Amino acid sequence: MDAERESNPIRSSSLPEGQEDRRGGSRYNVVEDQSWLGWWDGPSFVTTPSRILDLSLRGALLHVEALPGPGKAVWFCPPTAATPDWLEATVVQSRNTPHGPAEARIAFRRLLPYETFQSLVYGNDRLGPPDVETHWAAAEFEPDDC
Repeated sequence: MDAERESNPIRSSSLPEGQEDRRGGSRYNVVEDQSWLGWWDGPSFVTTPSRILDLSLRGALLHVEALPGPGKAVWFCPPTAATPDWLEATVVQSRNTPHGPAEARIAFRRLLPYETFQSLVYGNDRLGPPDVETHWAAAEFEPDDC
């Protein structure tokens, strides 16, 4: 195991002093951060590239190109062969940031499968030899891959 994976720290909370952290689980940095977020807008399914900033079994903080509204039902597609499907989630908070990409905090409807969590936090080789070729490089990763 390389040094980056051994020292994958828990992301520290950036809450203002005096505010309590309401999360039920720890957030972790990831080694696989390219993902997709999608939602229904009338009859159309909208997808946007996203980058995972931190992750837990219950949710994630993402940088997104397009911003879904708070409370919106969304589908999250992680960049891992461990879960080749979209995972249902709800937007807890979404906001534009003054000097960077928009942020969306999502809560998964069900716990993130642990194999997917391991793959995102520690990398695909953590799962042992892959059964199928992993093709999640950023240039090749498309919403249709999910």
